[in-house]
Amino acid sequence: MPIKCPTEKIVAKVSYVNNKQKTLKHAAGLKYDTSNKKIASVTTKGVIQAVGKGSCNIYVYAGNGAYAKVKIIVK
Repeated sequence: MPIKCPTEKIVAKVSYVNNKQKTLKHAAGLKYDTSNKKIASVTTKGVIQAVGKGSCNIYVYAGNGAYAKVKIIVK
């Protein structure tokens, strides 16, 4: 019987330093990546799936090269 691993979803949005409302065509194209696929995987929509015990970082990249990271700990 497969083990059901918990999942979480990252909710990311693009914000602007000067707070002006702008529409960017590339803003919807956020990319997600994991630093260790043996600990956690992440889908193209930001859903994180625990795979094994340990810690890793999940990165969110915007189209302009800006990024943020979230540390994940799987127990």
